[in-house]
Amino acid sequence: MVERRRKKKNKLRGNRSHGWGNVKNRRSGGSTGGRGRAGSWKHKKLMYRNEVKEPKLKMKEKGSAVNLSWIEEKLDNLLKKKLVTKDEDYFVLDGKVLGIAKLLGSGKLNHKYLVKNVKLSEKARAKITEAEGEIEE
Repeated sequence: MVERRRKKKNKLRGNRSHGWGNVKNRRSGGSTGGRGRAGSWKHKKLMYRNEVKEPKLKMKEKGSAVNLSWIEEKLDNLLKKKLVTKDEDYFVLDGKVLGIAKLLGSGKLNHKYLVKNVKLSEKARAKITEAEGEIEE
């Protein structure tokens, strides 16, 4: 017949601390230096030293989307700031210089434009070619 082993908790019945020393040693969070990760940057630093911080994700910089009407309104200011240049017959719009990612088609064009480094909506493309402008891709 197989001899049954006694469970540890039953074996320690009548023993006040069940093998864990003084009664004070088994109290709540204070005896362990706080609950959870409390003190992980202070007194429990050695326990958490090898944790690796995950790098934070950075958002990609996106240029703004601008309507053709905005460019017509601000053309004088853009020329003063040298963000738009005048080249013979055309005003040169460079998306990288202006910080524009896309041109949208609302508004009327009164000038000829040479457009570089910009995505165009279908309406904007049609209006620029209609106004005898050029598109470089």
